[in-house]
Order: sequence, then C-alpha cells, then structure tokens
Amino acid sequence: MSFLLSIGGLTGGSMFRAAPWVDLKKAPGETSQRPLLFGAPWNLVRLLVMTPNLVWLLMTVAVYVWAPYDVEAAGRWDWEWFVRRAQVNLCVVYAYFGWWHFVSHFLSKRKFSPGTYPSLSTMVHNVWYTTLGTVQWTGWEFAYFHMLARGYLPYHSDAEAWGGKG
Repeated sequence: MSFLLSIGGLTGGSMFRAAPWVDLKKAPGETSQRPLLFGAPWNLVRLLVMTPNLVWLLMTVAVYVWAPYDVEAAGRWDWEWFVRRAQVNLCVVYAYFGWWHFVSHFLSKRKFSPGTYPSLSTMVHNVWYTTLGTVQWTGWEFAYFHMLARGYLPYHSDAEAWGGKG
C-alpha cells in the first residue's frame, strides 16, 4: 500500500508534502539529490515511476491515444493539420505549466523565494514566449511528419510496428 501512496511523486498520498529524502531543516533546493540519482541501477525505474516523470509519461500516452498524429495529412502541407496539432500542444502546455505555476506560487509551503510572486508583465512575458515556443515546436513536428509522410525519412505505421507486418 505504501507503494501506491508514493507513486508518481506523491508523498504519503499527497503531492503537497516534501519527499522523504528532503532535509526540511535546509533551505529549499539545498538537499543533495546525488544519492537518488546515482545509486543502484534500479533507481532509473524508480525515477520514472516514483517521481512526477510518471505524470509526463501518462500525459504522453493520453495525447498519443486521444490526439494521434495524422501522418497522411502532414504529407500534404495541410494547414488544418498544423492548427489542430497546435491546439493539442497548447492545451497540454497551458494545463501542465498552469497547474505547476498555481501550485508553486499559491499552495507551496517551501518556496525558493518566500513572499515573491511574478508581476503581471512577467506573467504576460512568460505566457507569450511559452506560446511562441509551443507554436515553433508544432512547426518542427509538422516538418518532421511531412518528411515521414513523403518518404524522406523511414517510417513504419503503428499497425506495422505493433502488428509485426512488413
């Protein structure tokens, strides 16, 4: 049962408690993570399953299932493909970063700089450049999938990869 209470970065079933390895007597960010990162080889699995990295993995799987890439449409330089993909990417980015912004600034008891909050101009700056970065990333995705669809790069469909065809 304790495994389930610490899966995905939870501590005792809560995401708002410090991990057991954090020295609460030290300032935030001062506890060494070296033993956690450079210990036994099984730590690599632990770093995926027992940290928020699991959340990233689950988000990736969810996007893969609910909004799969349309490789065929990317081969036609379809503007709608780009817009749909940008919508998916922006929703994921805003949801993830919006959540962590809210948690780190309003729910955290161990901020790196207690009592400081970003100004409105800083928030506008951050949202603007995050949006530009996400749109640029979508452009790179579009170019990559266009090259796959046109045969410029090797490509195997999911059916071939998972079904053993080809």
